Amino acid sequence: MTKGKEYQNWSEKHRVLKFDEIKGQGHAVIELKKFFDNFPHGKKAILFHGSPGTGKTSLAYIARNEYDFEVYELNASDIRNKEQLEMKLKPALEQASLFKRGKIILVDEVDGLSSLKDRGGLPELIELIDGAQFPIIITANKIWDSKFGELRKKSLLVPF
Repeated sequence: MTKGKEYQNWSEKHRVLKFDEIKGQGHAVIELKKFFDNFPHGKKAILFHGSPGTGKTSLAYIARNEYDFEVYELNASDIRNKEQLEMKLKPALEQASLFKRGKIILVDEVDGLSSLKDRGGLPELIELIDGAQFPIIITANKIWDSKFGELRKKSLLVPF
């Protein structure tokens, strides 16, 4: 590393910043725009699902740029149970953005929640979705496990 220069990895340096720069996920872009246009009158969560590396998280950050929102991001590894989720996510769902037009709540890799270890985390997330004042974007690689049935019902599903 050169003194005085910050290291930036290749994927961050070349990250897509606008909807019209996305290639191969046109359906997801259309669905995300509809989701934002209808919020809060439709579903309050959109669930991007598909293989790793297909742009699920990147699309959430593109929405941040396009709509001038801030992103509050949680990874499933940060929300192991009901208490942790309530402590970390509930305040974000209740407090408006101070500097941007709005806020996006990003719950990344929700399929990382384990039924045995994560007591109450998934039911709490579903309950928080019901009362959400901000759009929630959820990402997952594999969402067809039976434990995600209620989450699928509460979310607009968008395959990647």
